[in-house]
Amino acid sequence: MPSIEIIETDLSDPLHADALLGLLCDYASKLIVGGNGLSEQAKSNLISGLREHPTKLILLAWDNKTPVGFCVCMRGFSTFGGRGTINVHDLAVAEKYQGCGIGTAIMNRVFVEATASNCCKVTLEVERSNAGARRLYERLGFRGNDEFADSTMFFLEHPL
Repeated sequence: MPSIEIIETDLSDPLHADALLGLLCDYASKLIVGGNGLSEQAKSNLISGLREHPTKLILLAWDNKTPVGFCVCMRGFSTFGGRGTINVHDLAVAEKYQGCGIGTAIMNRVFVEATASNCCKVTLEVERSNAGARRLYERLGFRGNDEFADSTMFFLEHPL
C-alpha cells in the first residue's frame, strides 16, 4: 500500500477544495448514466455549499501530494439510540489506487471520528450493483437487511 495520509478537509484551502472537487467529479462521471458526471450547477455550488453545511465531515486521502480518495459524511442524531450518528454520503478511491486498502483506511478514520463524538452508529447507502463496495462494508462490520428487496440501494449500519 502506498504511504497514505488521511486528513480532515479544510474547504477554505484551495488545494483541499480542488482535490475534493476533482475526485468527486471523477467519481460521479463513472456513476451517472452517460458519463456526464456532475452538472455545472452542482460543480459551482459544491464547495461553497459544503463549506457552509454545519454537520459535514469530509476526509481526504493523500499519497504524498496526490489526492487519492475522499469521504463526505454528515452528522446526525439517532432518536432511538439517543446519540449522534455519522452518515457516509460518498466514499470513493481513485481507480489507480483501488484495492490498496485506502477505502478501509478512510472508513477506519470515520469510525475514529464517530467514536470520539460518542456516536452510536455509522450509516450509509450502497448500490445493490456495487459489489466491491458492498464487500468492503460487510468486511468492516456493516449490516443491513433485504426488507426492500426491490430497491436498487441497500441501507447499512455499523453500530458502535
